[in-house]
Amino acid sequence: MTMLSQNVNQFGAMEAQQDVPQAEQQPPVNVGDTERLITGAVGGVLLLTALRRSLPGLLVAGIGGMLVHRAVSGHCFAYQAMGMDRGHV
Repeated sequence: MTMLSQNVNQFGAMEAQQDVPQAEQQPPVNVGDTERLITGAVGGVLLLTALRRSLPGLLVAGIGGMLVHRAVSGHCFAYQAMGMDRGHV
């Protein structure tokens, strides 16, 4: 979904200007490649392990899913909150 805004040009006519789509704005990468690889592997194992359990498995699946998301996106919200950037070391 893109957002449209209207501006008045130098002649006083209204013109539409297309902004950058919000869906394409991604948080910056702040996790290094090696850390992403390890996080993805651990998250995947947790997700597969969680498939065999019932209630405790939901917690394990949630943690595994968060780790897989961190590995794929390269962004860690905890690092962002602490002002850390290990993606450009």
